Amino acid sequence: MTLSTFLRDYLYIPLGGSRCSNIRRHTNLMITMILGGLWHGAGWTFIIWGALHGAFLIINHLWRQFKSRLNIQARPSLASIICSQGLTFLAVVVAWVFFRADNVSTALSMLSSMAGFNGVSLPNTLEPLLLDIANTTYFENIVFEGIFPNNIFLQSNVVVISTILIGLMIVFFFPNTHEIMRNYKICWEDLIEKNENSYIETSRLQYKVVWMPSIKIALLIGSLFFCVLLLMSNNQNSEFLYYQF
Repeated sequence: MTLSTFLRDYLYIPLGGSRCSNIRRHTNLMITMILGGLWHGAGWTFIIWGALHGAFLIINHLWRQFKSRLNIQARPSLASIICSQGLTFLAVVVAWVFFRADNVSTALSMLSSMAGFNGVSLPNTLEPLLLDIANTTYFENIVFEGIFPNNIFLQSNVVVISTILIGLMIVFFFPNTHEIMRNYKICWEDLIEKNENSYIETSRLQYKVVWMPSIKIALLIGSLFFCVLLLMSNNQNSEFLYYQF
């Protein structure tokens, strides 16, 4: 059982789930996600992380209701898909800053830096185009020292940028677990359960999943596992995040 399944079956549904008023439904979502955050650790950062995910879900449900009332059934365009995926990615990244930060002040400082309030470094090729803007008071923190101005990345810009681009391609274009398994058939099995006085016929949903990777997939997974082991051996001082939970 996954954590998401546990939260749904043992928290969200017993609270009333979605079979109640909209306000109660949204309250159930928020309670479930906050408790899911507390499951990871008793701290304000985890509470905020769970509350943000609860707020994201509530906004999503409100948007669906808004579209339903306006009878908006048009097929989404490529631009709307890109915008919605980008917005979702940004929202999740903001929430995970709180999850990983040691405290709330550190998370807020990180978000401030991510938003550019501590200065922005742009490629030097843009300096002639934005020189007038950069000299204004509002944009005085703009510098043209490259995307990675820190000395750590001076000799590894290509590697870092390539890694980030590959990661983004995996996030946006590769299927996740739900998309991989959605093509497997779902079969219904009728069961006869014996009661004291009568027979009660019920139905149970069973997932018939048989995962048989090909040789190429097996080699790929094995190679990734080998790379993970190498990275673990090279970082002896790094502590597993869940040790503190």
